[in-house]
Amino acid sequence: MSVISTNSYLLGQKTINFNGISLGLDKAKKQLMNNSYLDDLILDFFMEFAKELCVGIKENCSKGKYCVFSSLFYTILSMCGDYQDYLRLRKWVKRVSTPLLLNDAIVIPMHCNQTSHWWLIVICHPHKIFNLMNSSSPRNNSTTKIENSNRGWIICMDSLGGKNISQNEKKKAIINILKFLDIERQNNDSYFNLLEAGNIPTMVYDSVNTKAHNTNTSVTHDKLSETFRSLSNWEIIYNPRSLPFQENNFDCGIYIIEYAHLLFHYGTTIFNSMINTSSSSDVSHTTHLDQNKFSRNWFQNRRIVYTKVLEFMSNNESWNEDNFLRNKLVEIFDDSIEASNHNEKPSQENISSLQARRRFVMSSLNKSYFNK
Repeated sequence: MSVISTNSYLLGQKTINFNGISLGLDKAKKQLMNNSYLDDLILDFFMEFAKELCVGIKENCSKGKYCVFSSLFYTILSMCGDYQDYLRLRKWVKRVSTPLLLNDAIVIPMHCNQTSHWWLIVICHPHKIFNLMNSSSPRNNSTTKIENSNRGWIICMDSLGGKNISQNEKKKAIINILKFLDIERQNNDSYFNLLEAGNIPTMVYDSVNTKAHNTNTSVTHDKLSETFRSLSNWEIIYNPRSLPFQENNFDCGIYIIEYAHLLFHYGTTIFNSMINTSSSSDVSHTTHLDQNKFSRNWFQNRRIVYTKVLEFMSNNESWNEDNFLRNKLVEIFDDSIEASNHNEKPSQENISSLQARRRFVMSSLNKSYFNK
C-alpha cells in the first residue's frame, strides 16, 4: 500500500495527511501533551502508521499481514440490520490487497460511548476457521500456542481489565463481527480454495430478484455459516493474562496503539504469554508485554514520541521517498527512553472529533450512504 505524507492547511491550520487520514497538527499536539483523551483521528493515524512502518523492519520482526479497521467501523456495524446493510458496510470498508480472512490478524478498535473508553479486539489467523468447515479436518485443539493452533483466536485487549466492558458486551461485539466476516466469506471467492470441494456452494443469480441462490440448496451455506459464527469454534480470550493495565483514566488510547504496535513488530506470538498456563519459559516473546515496560513513565513518553513523529513528518515532507528519513522516523517511533514523570492532571476535554463524526454517521446512515 502506498504511504503518502504531505502538509496542507485546513481552515488555517496545518495538517498532516497519512494514508487518507488528516490530522490538524496543533490540535493533535495539544491532545498528546495535555494528557487528554485521544480522539478517533489520532488513534486511526497512529494505528495505520505503526502497521505501515513497523511490520518486517528488523530481522526479528513480524513479516505478517495485518488489517486495521477504522475506529468508526464497529459504530457503523452495530447499526446494520438486514443482510443488505452488511453488504453495504463491506463496500464501505477500506479495500486492502490481502482478503480480510487471509490476514495474520485483524485489528478492530472499539469504543464505549458511556465511558469514552477505547479497547481492542484482535482476530488472529481467521483463515483457520476453514479447518473446522472441512469435515476431514481434526476438531481438537490441544495446543496453547496461537501459531500452532488449528483454530482462529480472538483476543480482547482492555487496558482497564474489564472494569468498564463486561464479558457479555465483548461477546455481543464478537458475535456481530463474526457475522460481518462470514458475509465477507460468502461474497469473496478468494476463500473457495480453503474449502473442500464438497463444501463450496455454487451460486446462481435470479435475474428478476437479483438474489443469489445455492444450487445445493441453502443447507451448505447455512452449515458453513453456523460453523463460522459459532463462538465455540474460536478460541476466545476475554481477559488475557499478563496484559499491562493503565494506571490512570486517560491513557486507554495510548495503550491500544501500543498493543497494536507490538503486534505489528513481533506477530501473534506476543499473545502466547496471555493464554499459556504452562511455564513462561516455553512462551515466545513474553518480555515484550512486560508490565515494567508499560510503566506510567513509559506511557507518558509515548505521548512525547507521537508528538515528535508528527513534528518530524511536518518538517520533512519527503520522508517517505528518503530511506534515511524513513528509518529515522521509525527510530523516533520505536524510542523506549523513559521521560521524567510529572503530575499534570488529565484534561476533561471531550472527544469532540469522535462525537462529531459519530453524529455525521448517524445522520447520514441510509441505504445510499455506503455506496458513496
